[in-house]
Amino acid sequence: MTAATSSSAWRQYYALTKPRVVQLIVFCALIGMVLAVPGAPKAPELLLGLWACIGIWLVAGAAAAFNCLVEKTIDSKMKRTAWRPTAKGELSDRQALLFSAALCAVGSAILYVMVNPLTMWLTFATFVGYAIIYTVILKPLTPQNIVIGGASGAMPPVLGWAAMTGDVGPEALILFLIIFLWTPPHFWALALYRVHRGADGRLPDALCVRHEFLALSGRGRGLEHWLHRLCRRLVPCLFRRIGAQDFPFFPDSPECLVCRAAGGPLPFLSV
Repeated sequence: MTAATSSSAWRQYYALTKPRVVQLIVFCALIGMVLAVPGAPKAPELLLGLWACIGIWLVAGAAAAFNCLVEKTIDSKMKRTAWRPTAKGELSDRQALLFSAALCAVGSAILYVMVNPLTMWLTFATFVGYAIIYTVILKPLTPQNIVIGGASGAMPPVLGWAAMTGDVGPEALILFLIIFLWTPPHFWALALYRVHRGADGRLPDALCVRHEFLALSGRGRGLEHWLHRLCRRLVPCLFRRIGAQDFPFFPDSPECLVCRAAGGPLPFLSV
């Protein structure tokens, strides 16, 4: 294997981990760590936090790689995901599966030995929730998958808190609820905006938001149509109150309304 081939292979494996998504996961876990430690952290706490970030990064990367493996056929049909190595056939199923298993095993071992068993088990449960329950079971079956599977995406602050304290207190659960309650409407708003791209994947998400888009745009029928027309009047008022007017580059249209719905709350979530 030449150096160029080896470099290309490593880039493909790295892409499987969805680096930008994993960076956000680790960042949210880091927020949980910072809030769990009053005052300035001492050297042992900094080292503990570093090991926790490494372990969480590895297990999150494993879950992302497994997701790419399971959804390779769907990914190949969508422009947004068609570049992934599994979708393009650059990595085999065996390679992706072994890579995911190795990352999960190493990350779990680091969390168990260098952090604490609670953090390891919570992180592993998050892996199972995303890779198995959400990706394999819920996502192909129901448009409500993000409501249930969103619990995995809300776990990072809890992982960070558990890493530093060894337990899960009410403060950690509040952090969990903030992300858990924000995730579905944010996802649905983005899905509505991209429905013409996502529908090719034939997932219930795309079918659901296509139906919702018809109602939102005034082309639906029945009681649901009138409820959506009412929401269409109320939602812009709501988001004007919480900052959606700060996005003037989105003109007034159903498609761009959902852009404002997705982008408006982001500064408040960060705070």
